[in-house]
Amino acid sequence: MLPVLVCVDDEMILLKSLEYELEDFFKGRIEILTAQNPYDAHEIIIETIEENKKIFLIICDHHLGAFDGIEFLMEINFKYPEIQKVLLTGYKSLELEKELKNSINLYSAVEKPWSVLEMIEIIEDCLKNFLNNNNL
Repeated sequence: MLPVLVCVDDEMILLKSLEYELEDFFKGRIEILTAQNPYDAHEIIIETIEENKKIFLIICDHHLGAFDGIEFLMEINFKYPEIQKVLLTGYKSLELEKELKNSINLYSAVEKPWSVLEMIEIIEDCLKNFLNNNNL
């Protein structure tokens, strides 16, 4: 069973762009699931866990239309602290990133538009952490 990455962004074009970029690189190594809002993301997470699959990372946009991505990641951290988290943001703040690393165990904040190479490096590192921590 492949480790699962969940991407959450309300902008379908950005969500699909991220999915395609990552599928090209990680084909056969991870499963990528997408959601356009926290409700759908929660459903995906619950279904994935019920299928005994392991989610190693959630990449979430800071602003999800009427929703706040940070609040969503806080909820995820409360329920599933072992899942690593990356925040996509239009403006990267080192103070916010430091605060979130401590409060919700944020792995990284990535500024939009993201660099594909940077995103791949982050996911590779998160995947390696997951595999090492789960003895896989």
